[in-house]
Amino acid sequence: MGSEGGVEGEDAGATPERPTPPEEDVNDVLMVGAETGSGKTLSYLLPYVDAVRRAPEARLKAIVLVPSRELCWQVAAFLKAYSEDAPPHVVLAGGHPPDVADMASVRVVIATPTALLNYFRFSQRPDASDKMIVVDEADMLLSGSFLRDVERILDQPGMKPFATRKNGPVRAVNRNRLLFVGATYPHWTGDRVKSIITWMRRRYPGVRAVQTEDIHKRSRRLRSRWRHLDTEEQRLDALLEVLESETGETDKVMVFSSKASTCERVREAVVTRMGEGAVRDKFGEALQLHKNVHSEDRQQNLAKYRSDEGRLLFCTDLGSRGLDLGNVTRIVEFEFATNVVVYLHRIGRTARAGASGSTDHFYDDVSKPLAEAIRERSEKEGTVVQGVFSRDRSFRRKLKKTAELKAAEEANLQSLVRPMDDVVIDEVDAEEAERFNR
Repeated sequence: MGSEGGVEGEDAGATPERPTPPEEDVNDVLMVGAETGSGKTLSYLLPYVDAVRRAPEARLKAIVLVPSRELCWQVAAFLKAYSEDAPPHVVLAGGHPPDVADMASVRVVIATPTALLNYFRFSQRPDASDKMIVVDEADMLLSGSFLRDVERILDQPGMKPFATRKNGPVRAVNRNRLLFVGATYPHWTGDRVKSIITWMRRRYPGVRAVQTEDIHKRSRRLRSRWRHLDTEEQRLDALLEVLESETGETDKVMVFSSKASTCERVREAVVTRMGEGAVRDKFGEALQLHKNVHSEDRQQNLAKYRSDEGRLLFCTDLGSRGLDLGNVTRIVEFEFATNVVVYLHRIGRTARAGASGSTDHFYDDVSKPLAEAIRERSEKEGTVVQGVFSRDRSFRRKLKKTAELKAAEEANLQSLVRPMDDVVIDEVDAEEAERFNR
C-alpha cells in the first residue's frame, strides 16, 4: 500500500508512458471478496495507516465509499480505535458540511457516494495526490441508484487508477489504488448488464480478484431453524417464544423485518405482550434501527447495542450490511429475506470472528420457494448457497405468482388459480465462475 510511483527499481524521476500488465493486475485495481465477519475493513485500513507511518511525506490519501451513514461512523470508529495516531479524517454523510476547518489537512475521507459528490460539486474536486480508493459493500454500491453516483466519482480526473490511462504519455504523476470490497458478489447467467463482476471486467480489464474459500457460504458455526408461519400473528407468537423461553439474559438478538412499519409494529407488540418491565429486565432497552428513526438516534441506538445497554434490536436491512455489533448471538428473520444476498448479510451479523450463533427463519407462502431453495443448498451441500444466486427477476416472478395464488385462494376466485412452475435455480455460469476463482 505504499505510495511509490512505479515498480521496484524504476527511476524515480522517470514517467512511464504506460503501465505494464503486472502493474495493472497487481497494483491498481483489486476485487476483494470475503465472508462476513472476516475483518475486511481492517484489511484495508491497517495497511493504509502503516503506509502513512512509513512515508508521512508522501501525502498518500484514502477515500472510502460506503452505502450508509452507519457504516461511515463505523469505519471512522475503527480508524480511531486501531490507530493511536490516526491520520486526520472526516466523515461526509447526510448532506452536512465537513466538520473540519482545513480540508487540505485531511488524509482520509469516509463518505456515502451522494455526500462525496455534493462535496465535489460545491467545495473541492479531488486533487492529484496518490490515493487508496475503497468501494466497500461493492455489490450494493455498484447497483441500483448508487451505481451512477459511484461511476461519476470514479470518473473524476483525480480518482482514476493509473492503469486506465491508455492513450498517449501519462502526464499525471499520481498513482491510485482502487479496491472493491464485499462479502457478496452475485453474478447472474444471462443478465450481464446487472452482474457487477462483468461490470468490473469491462471497466477495469486488469482487475485482480482475491477471495476466501468461505465466501457465499453459511458459517459452519451457525445453528439454524426454519419455520413456515403464514400469518403475522403466528410469527409474533413464535418470536415471543424465542425471546421468553429460548433466549438467555446475556444473549444479543436482532429481529429483521423488511419494512420500517413492521419493525415498529413488532417492537410495540413484543413490549406490550411481554411487558415493558420484563423486556427491560431481560434485554435492557428494546432498540430500533430503520429509516423512521432519526440519524442521531440511530447512531445512539447502535452505540447502546454495541455496549450491551440494549440487547434487543428491531431493524430493517439497514442493520444487515457491514455492521460489527459485538457478539450477536441470535438472528430472527421475522420477515424472510427478499433474496440470497440479503439472507447472507443478515445471518452474517452473528457467528462472526470464530464465535457461534443461532438463526430463526420465519417464512410464509410467498417467500417459501426462496427459503426452501436456500435451506436445501445450505444443509445438503456443505453450507454452500452459491447456486441460489439466480436472476432476481426469475425468483421475483415465482414469488409474485405464489402471492397471486394465495390471494386467489383466499378470495375463492378459482379462475385466477394456475399451476406454479418449478422454482428455477440458475447455476453461476461455469466459465465465468472459473475465471473469477483464479
